[in-house]
Amino acid sequence: MLFRSLTPTITERRRWENSNHPYIFFNADCATLSFLGLEVNSNCELVDEGNNVLIRNIMTPQMRTLLLSQCQGDTIPIFNRNFDNLSDKLKLKSLCRILGQEEDLTPDPSYKITSDNIKKLLAIRTRFMCNIGVVVMGETGCGKTRMVKFLCDLMNPVGPDGSRAVQNLILMKVHGGVTAEMIYLKVEQALNIAEENKQNGVKLTVLFFDEANTTSCVSVIKEVMVDRICRGTKIPGDSSLQFIAAVNPYRKHSQEMIKKLETAGLGYSVSAQRTGDTLGDVPLRHLVYRVHPLPQSFFPYVWDFGTVGKVNEAKYIERMVI
Repeated sequence: MLFRSLTPTITERRRWENSNHPYIFFNADCATLSFLGLEVNSNCELVDEGNNVLIRNIMTPQMRTLLLSQCQGDTIPIFNRNFDNLSDKLKLKSLCRILGQEEDLTPDPSYKITSDNIKKLLAIRTRFMCNIGVVVMGETGCGKTRMVKFLCDLMNPVGPDGSRAVQNLILMKVHGGVTAEMIYLKVEQALNIAEENKQNGVKLTVLFFDEANTTSCVSVIKEVMVDRICRGTKIPGDSSLQFIAAVNPYRKHSQEMIKKLETAGLGYSVSAQRTGDTLGDVPLRHLVYRVHPLPQSFFPYVWDFGTVGKVNEAKYIERMVI
């Protein structure tokens, strides 16, 4: 649970897994559309995966007929209301069509493409196209880094030897000892890599701040991502470098766990009531993740990554062990 007094905007966010996420994409080929989690039925009603009517009379019957006839002979159906029913090959082909990439083989055979993660991936890509930084809040190990790597690999051409041509994902593991100077140096390094990649035809380079709220210099990360300023200098508007930060949720231990930790000693020489190491009036030692408060201007960029459902979890495990 988040602390309402500190993060009211984040507290009021809907959880990813409890919401529908229908998308209509104008594909990069400028000729086709992709409906994900949506379908225009025979009554010209726009319906979601649960067959709930979202909009009535979304288009004329003639328009629906033209859309269906446009994709005749295409292996990818224009209306993907049940994306998970497609084969892995068609899922990858559909994703690459939206991104404008020509891809015959998956960059990571162990990565399972599902309706859930493809929507998250495309939501991140859409923000990147608008030069909007992404702050993803989710539990450790829920697949944030892996998904961003998969996106970057898809946007990275394959070299003559079959490997990815360039490095277009720069990962910065953030921790309590990270300083402002270390962040600035990593951003400058990423800007140089992005410029080289752009000259080589790679349109996307990503700097990923992992566990960004574990450092007291989180405001510097905010300055880079939100204001797009590094050392007081504006990041060039034509730079292909984009930013994403993963942050740990603000969750307090149960009273039972707090009592166990404090009675066990664990080096606590100062009582929780007297410590200055707090988040608001909550001692950091009482949090599941030892994190610092996010700057207020970060809040509009935060979205809940959600948790992996049992069905998708089983698919991931099956793919990893095969």
